[in-house]
Amino acid sequence: MDNSIKKYPNKEEKNVQGRQPLLSGAVVHGGLVYVAGKGARGERDIRKATTQVLDSIEEELKNAGSSMERALKVTVFMDDLKEFSAMNEAYRGRFGDEPPVRSTVATYGGIPGDSIIEIDCIAALD
Repeated sequence: MDNSIKKYPNKEEKNVQGRQPLLSGAVVHGGLVYVAGKGARGERDIRKATTQVLDSIEEELKNAGSSMERALKVTVFMDDLKEFSAMNEAYRGRFGDEPPVRSTVATYGGIPGDSIIEIDCIAALD
């Protein structure tokens, strides 16, 4: 098994000269890709925010050599579980006919970056 680690830059983090980045956007190791939590800054409509976040995750997965259909585990962080059904409307079908396991968590005190939703993902490589 390949034991190498490949890290992809976090596109959402501004490149500030002389400062180390806080996190990678995705990391590939052991046949898996780990995608960091993605949010939709400033978007207040949960359907639009969910779609925006899933589009960002899909881009990260493709960049790392995987796809939405290869996702194994997803975690959804929401600031208001009253929006759960609306979030599911935007989420349904995005991972193909056999979706990954998923946990959904309500956050206390909000989500960083003025987002109403954040999603992370673990997927197998193609």
